[in-house]
Amino acid sequence: MQTENRFKKNTYNSGSIKDKPKCNSNTATVHVKIYFPNISPKQLHESLYNKNSKLSTFSKISKYLVNETIKTTIYGSTGILEVHNDNIYQVYPIDKPIARSYFEKDTDKIKINILIDMSYMKRFSIPSFQIPYRHIVEQKVIKTYKLNPKSNTKFIIEMKNDIVYDFYILTTSNDLNNGDANVKNKIESLATNKIELNTFLKEDIISFLLVLNLYR
Repeated sequence: MQTENRFKKNTYNSGSIKDKPKCNSNTATVHVKIYFPNISPKQLHESLYNKNSKLSTFSKISKYLVNETIKTTIYGSTGILEVHNDNIYQVYPIDKPIARSYFEKDTDKIKINILIDMSYMKRFSIPSFQIPYRHIVEQKVIKTYKLNPKSNTKFIIEMKNDIVYDFYILTTSNDLNNGDANVKNKIESLATNKIELNTFLKEDIISFLLVLNLYR
């Protein structure tokens, strides 16, 4: 189970940039992951399951489940591959600075520390037809939850071998802070590490944590 390595950048060797084929350049939507450094995957796992390994809190959040997929990643000697729509594509990490921030709920003053990460894996536009002889295959179940079907705020739980591997809030830079149109550039240029989340996003996060018994 991941603990300290959750927030480390992916430094896996994926080959020289100049040798990379043309990649998918659609960047119209910038996705943002929000992590909770003070809440470990183990804590979430214990909250979701009882001692008999039967579903407990999972049953409470099942009505918010909007998608469940299996993500297959292949780690080989020549780089990282991912399976999308039955095709295999090489991917490589685009690292962005991580902003450290926090917010409080006005009524109870409970401080929630967060990490805001705009890093992502970029996918080549042309499928790869070769898998390295030496490789490791990793499969994870990705569960996506939304409190409101129309909301852009998603709570993601990644499961590996029926154990919580990772979890985070997934949103967009446009929904991060409605009062500051340049928040994305400020994070990437390290001009700030204090981001004031918009009220709706903040309330969504608190609501998720309350359902999971992790807001305390």
